[in-house]
Amino acid sequence: MSGKRWTVRYREPGGRTGRQREKSFARKKDAVDFATKMEGDKRENIYVDPDAGKVSLRRYADDWLAKKTASAGTLESHERIVRLHVVPHLGSKMISQVTAAHIEGLYARWRRDGAASTPSSPGT
Repeated sequence: MSGKRWTVRYREPGGRTGRQREKSFARKKDAVDFATKMEGDKRENIYVDPDAGKVSLRRYADDWLAKKTASAGTLESHERIVRLHVVPHLGSKMISQVTAAHIEGLYARWRRDGAASTPSSPGT
């Protein structure tokens, strides 16, 4: 890794059974800051896998729908919302790329196309 002299090695939550990860930095300060943040996040139970956002929204939605338990009507409604509204507009984006502005734009499009002003969220 050209120019990246400082490497932080850490384990994901789970102690010795947690997956070992590493990340390299050009500056020592950045490496120390990152290591401090990772340890603090684990201690506070707010650690998020850095690779978690590297999946497309389409794939995430498919996985979410496959695991969702609800009545048949609710599942059908969620699938339809995802298929017709979410995936065509945001499906190719990685989860980490989806911003609040993207979601607000999706809601604005729903309202403009005649949907209720507060569509039910697939996350509920």
